[in-house]
Amino acid sequence: MIRETEGSVAVEFALVAFPFFMAILGLIYIGLLYWTSATLDKGLEKVAQLMYEGRPLCGLAPGATSPYNQSCLRDRLCEQTPLVLVSEAKCKGGALFFDLRVIKGDGTDAMPAVVSGGAVNAGAFVDQPGAVPGKLVMLRAALEVPNLAWVGPGAATDAGKRVVISASAFRMRDLTQYMNATH
Repeated sequence: MIRETEGSVAVEFALVAFPFFMAILGLIYIGLLYWTSATLDKGLEKVAQLMYEGRPLCGLAPGATSPYNQSCLRDRLCEQTPLVLVSEAKCKGGALFFDLRVIKGDGTDAMPAVVSGGAVNAGAFVDQPGAVPGKLVMLRAALEVPNLAWVGPGAATDAGKRVVISASAFRMRDLTQYMNATH
């Protein structure tokens, strides 16, 4: 009876299969998470580049000094970024937090933490007017995605989400310089 080995392969497979498949699924998720982080970075870089060049991403509201605002730029980022873990509708519906700030750039600008107390700090994302040529602009984006692994980019929240963060800072280019450079 001790030398009987029938069924031992099935028992070994049962012991090894679950951890093996969980590791494979974890690696796939972490890959998707890094891909989401990279596409968010690229999308924010594209929005920042278009703003820098003075391209009209948003319409000028009556009485506004700048054609750029937080909600419009968030929507443009959601449209340009092919996200897998979050749909475009969820991105526009509140999964993406967007920060548009005009900063001094001398080190005195206050930048609140994006994740605070185990949750996204919605107060850290503001819409500061004045993104006009010559001004320093800071864009930050934080995207909430499902958290399915204990490792990966971004910060984990207490609500079972992971926050992938991207930022860009630049000086707005004078529109006349852009027009002269293209002609």
